[in-house]
Amino acid sequence: MALTSGLYGVLDEAAPGGLGVPMLAAGIVLLVASMMLTSARSTRTRYRPDPWRWPEWGTVVAGGVVLTVLVVAANVDGTALRPAYSPLTVPSLPLFPVVGVLIAGLPVLLTPPLPEDRP
Repeated sequence: MALTSGLYGVLDEAAPGGLGVPMLAAGIVLLVASMMLTSARSTRTRYRPDPWRWPEWGTVVAGGVVLTVLVVAANVDGTALRPAYSPLTVPSLPLFPVVGVLIAGLPVLLTPPLPEDRP
């Protein structure tokens, strides 16, 4: 809950002032503490996750780029992300955020298909 309200406070300009960063920090501290407490009681299994290769890292990087582009675009010109609606005019698309959102689709094109199981 602290992470959610902290992200809301950081990303929404209508949130009460000073709420975002402290709640986000508290949420991160609580998350790390809960992960440390639960991992101390866990038993070992034989499961070993696959190592990440370029498709996995590419997806993470694409998500990070989109987040960065949209945060920068909101801070540079916040009205560009909320165009005014008028039935008589065509809304303009800001190029920077549109390119950022298109980057989000790159993993769909660049990730290789899963290998097929053959009996």
